Amino acid sequence: MRWIYTLLLFVSHFTVAQTPLHFVELGAEPAQCRLYNYQSGNGVVYAAVAGGVPSYDYVWININTTDSTTNSTWGGLNPGWYTIKVTDAVGDTLVDSVYVDSLNPHSSFDISSNQPFTGLSGLVIGEAPLAVDLEITNQQWLAYPNWPMFDNRFFRWKLGNQGWTDSLSLADAFQQNMHFNTQSIQEVCLAVWNKNSCADTSCVSFNILFPSSFVSGPNTLATISSNKSQNQITVFLEEEGQYEFLIYSSQGILLENHTIDELCNVLPFYKSSGNYIYQLKNKLTGEVLEASQFLF
Repeated sequence: MRWIYTLLLFVSHFTVAQTPLHFVELGAEPAQCRLYNYQSGNGVVYAAVAGGVPSYDYVWININTTDSTTNSTWGGLNPGWYTIKVTDAVGDTLVDSVYVDSLNPHSSFDISSNQPFTGLSGLVIGEAPLAVDLEITNQQWLAYPNWPMFDNRFFRWKLGNQGWTDSLSLADAFQQNMHFNTQSIQEVCLAVWNKNSCADTSCVSFNILFPSSFVSGPNTLATISSNKSQNQITVFLEEEGQYEFLIYSSQGILLENHTIDELCNVLPFYKSSGNYIYQLKNKLTGEVLEASQFLF
């Protein structure tokens, strides 16, 4: 019986070696750009440890200001270096530092369309009618980490000739749709900013070409002769009839509409030199009989 008692006493004094104190989580989330020192960037630092002997005491210190907290997570911070010191129940310590970066708003959006288009730096070339989807897919630039008050007030779109418009909702802010029905040059811009009024704007120009289907090819019913010095054009027709003769600018804007019914029709034309597009329509039915271009 004495031998058994001694064995039990030996087991009761057996202890398992502790895992060394170590970080299982250590990092930072960036702060928002600020314009003034009194503003908050809402950055975050965080840490968690394991091993050693619980429990643990955490102390975060802002190296620049010497502000501190005894929480393992610290929010509402501005950019800078922060040091964490963790102490376990027997006095073992861990010390490390993390940097809270500054995140600036960055305006960017993706463009998709109902037709292939040529995209250059800041320029999109397509053919009317052109349907365009504008979508924000990279949320990095939003610059609103850890700030629950973020909403659609921090977006504005400039959609061509419509001017600047406020987004009515976050869904509205993240995606816009546009339709270009005539040839034109228009600019689309997205302005974004954070709660501290740091802002960024990006723009893309859309060069909408006249639809190739509008111009039927070589003229066969009408021949156009230009006389710039007399500010007139002469339309020679192959057949007499009742016609509408419509003249468009190279941007697809209707400039003039004439009724012609002679084989030779002299029309005043007080426009600048350049390329123009015309349509020849049947006056009675409205059918487009021919569409082509002429140089004035």
